[in-house]
Amino acid sequence: MIFAVADKAAVDAWSEHLARLNIDHQVAQATIGWIVVFHDPDGLEIHLYSRERHGQDLGGVAGRGRAAA
Repeated sequence: MIFAVADKAAVDAWSEHLARLNIDHQVAQATIGWIVVFHDPDGLEIHLYSRERHGQDLGGVAGRGRAAA
């Protein structure tokens, strides 16, 4: 499941919230913004992508997608 959050600050806030709940998660710089990834109690992977862009072109980096026009 994929959800949008406003910006890097929201990604960081989610990361802090998940840490307080002792939920394993990862924060990374995604292709165009930031992302926090974790699993719900049923094992579904949840992605929270920021709408805010980081401004770096990671389209040529292995394992990364490319931004759609």
